[in-house]
Amino acid sequence: MATYFIDIDDTILRHGTNEILPGAKEKLFDLATQGHRIVLTTRCGNEEFGGPPYSREATLARLADIPYHDIIWDCPSPRIVINDDGCSAICVNPEKGLADAFE
Repeated sequence: MATYFIDIDDTILRHGTNEILPGAKEKLFDLATQGHRIVLTTRCGNEEFGGPPYSREATLARLADIPYHDIIWDCPSPRIVINDDGCSAICVNPEKGLADAFE
């Protein structure tokens, strides 16, 4: 099993509209079914971004039927992972989102 740190904006939800990107929900269900831990990250969720569609409440509402274990709010990019036992990174095309990571 692995822990996946997955950005929300333009990976799962379209930035600016909070629409679920094609294939994202299915990929998250696949990862969860395989027993992986899913940690979502987002720069949003703080005062800087204000209200809808960037509020925590709006984001949580859009993620209501998507599997994940935790969310790290106020987490700006770049994100750097330092680990002693394996690490990889995937940068996705924001037009394709999470589905791009598995093509």
